[in-house]
Amino acid sequence: MKNCKPVLRVLAGALTFACIATAADAPKLRFKFTTINVKGSQSTSTFAINNDGVIVGIYNDSSGTLHGLKLVGGKATNIDDPKATQGTYCYGINSSGAIVGAYGTSSGSQGFLYQGGKFTDIGPAGTTYSEAGGINDKGEIVGDYVDSSGIEVGFLWNGKKSGKYKTLYRPGSVYTAAKGINNSGLITIQWGNMSGNSEAALYDGKKYIAINVPGAVSSVPLKIDTAGDVAMI
Repeated sequence: MKNCKPVLRVLAGALTFACIATAADAPKLRFKFTTINVKGSQSTSTFAINNDGVIVGIYNDSSGTLHGLKLVGGKATNIDDPKATQGTYCYGINSSGAIVGAYGTSSGSQGFLYQGGKFTDIGPAGTTYSEAGGINDKGEIVGDYVDSSGIEVGFLWNGKKSGKYKTLYRPGSVYTAAKGINNSGLITIQWGNMSGNSEAALYDGKKYIAINVPGAVSSVPLKIDTAGDVAMI
């Protein structure tokens, strides 16, 4: 028993040295920031990027008109739903280049899918407000809409014409919105609490798992990658 403490001290020292060596060997993270601004625009915002580096978002042209945006290798292309009267927003894109978002009309907002040069409305029938926020490589789409009782809830659509919309509602929330979905089916959820703040969660098909930023008053989750990493603001 008398020899235990020296041995433990040696082991502790070895572990400490190993941790220091590992930390020293760990590569430093380096980030390169690139300014993205459509030429001649008043403002440009981006919301998603796929594995090929294709970026989607929105911009206001020189006259202030809002356009959906696809950016490939520095070349900007308008993504404007022909039914839009109040602008088009591109929120998500998958590996095959399918884009989801929403367009504005005089009566509200309508979610859409843009694929193969064709626009398709996305969102439960009968609602005056819907947005498609994310799409994975399986074609599954998530978003949010206002239901018949006037509550904003999230939705999951399986990407098939015959498929039904699954409502996503975080119990106790003022509103629920689905922002992104990865290839494993994990969904990022933004929901409002009774204090008027935004909270973040992951939905795995069964339960809502809190992922709020520690110490933050509000947390907004955005997209989620294949590894399960979530971009948040």
